[in-house]
Parts: sequence; structure tokens; C-alpha cells
Amino acid sequence: MLYGAKCWPIEKSNARKMRVTEVRMLGWCGHTKRDKIRNEDTRAKVGVAPMENKMQ
Repeated sequence: MLYGAKCWPIEKSNARKMRVTEVRMLGWCGHTKRDKIRNEDTRAKVGVAPMENKMQ
């Protein structure tokens, strides 16, 4: 997903789109908003860092 991202300037709109996509992908782990599980908890369970940290 971040292939070739070295050369993009990170704008707020791009960062937001990446966050939305990341949360949707985390949703594939079987959790929905109705479960009210925080994104940080899901990331810790899966073992991934936030996408924004990887983009910097």
C-alpha cells in the first residue's frame, strides 16, 4: 500500500484517506463499529503500527 510513497508530499487529505483505508482493513479482522473496540486495541492485537507512523 505504501509502495512508491517515498515521493509523495503528505497532505491532510492524503493522510485522512490512508487512515480510513487502514481502519477498513483492520475491520477485516472481524470487528465492526458496533463492537466498540478501539482502533489502537485492534492494532495491538494484530501487531501493526499506525499507517501515519510508517508514512513519516
